[in-house]
Amino acid sequence: MKIGLTKFNYPEIRCVTTSQENDYINLKKYNIYYYFNNIPVIKNYFHRFLFKPISVKNVDVIHSFNDICLTNNKWVVTFETMLPRFLDILSNHKNLNPEYIYNDEINKYLEVVARDNCLGVIALSKSAKKIQSDILKAYPKVRDKIEKKCSFCTLLKKYILLNMRLKKKS
Repeated sequence: MKIGLTKFNYPEIRCVTTSQENDYINLKKYNIYYYFNNIPVIKNYFHRFLFKPISVKNVDVIHSFNDICLTNNKWVVTFETMLPRFLDILSNHKNLNPEYIYNDEINKYLEVVARDNCLGVIALSKSAKKIQSDILKAYPKVRDKIEKKCSFCTLLKKYILLNMRLKKKS
């Protein structure tokens, strides 16, 4: 299987590229936000954890680490704390008893995660899965759809699930 990675840094190498039977393709330079986020004058207008490809061909699925994929391609996301990984929600999470309230911008990106082309949402820990579940309570329209995709599992199980979901969508 050809898997496109939104970045090819330590987290992707350690947590995503675990199967030698797959071909991994670095898509970092195909991300329009990669260029915007390197321009000092405008980088503060864009979120860091978004992937919008200029063009992606020749991959079966895109796998991101913390990135929400703004694409029609099939994709999967592994996350370490929460989705979307935006500053306002991250800073709220640092409170002892965080209270997640509805936010239109967060909802916009959660709707992207809820789409059918997002095949899976993989939490790195049970704690991350719980945090995501707590956040989704403020977003009832997408909550069930995202929670059905959300899993916490070992890396081996992750690729078995991914292969099953890809075959089911074909």
